[in-house]
Amino acid sequence: MDKLLHFALSFVLTTSLNSFMPREKANMLTVSVCAGKEVWDYYNPPHSAEFLDLAAGIGGILAANIVVLEIEEKAQKESQP
Repeated sequence: MDKLLHFALSFVLTTSLNSFMPREKANMLTVSVCAGKEVWDYYNPPHSAEFLDLAAGIGGILAANIVVLEIEEKAQKESQP
């Protein structure tokens, strides 16, 4: 369940940031948030940093990029005469 939460939050954060900043910056900011959370977990017991949490976050970013690109492509096709 924890990995699903990391995936979902990264997905939502990435898609939200994509609405007002370039994709690359949105991705970098979301990766930074994911990595920061794992650093916080590492230094704050009883939490523990887990590589799979970071991997789930990156998966959420990738999935968000796929969805955003598909929406942009569809919008572009519909706007052409």
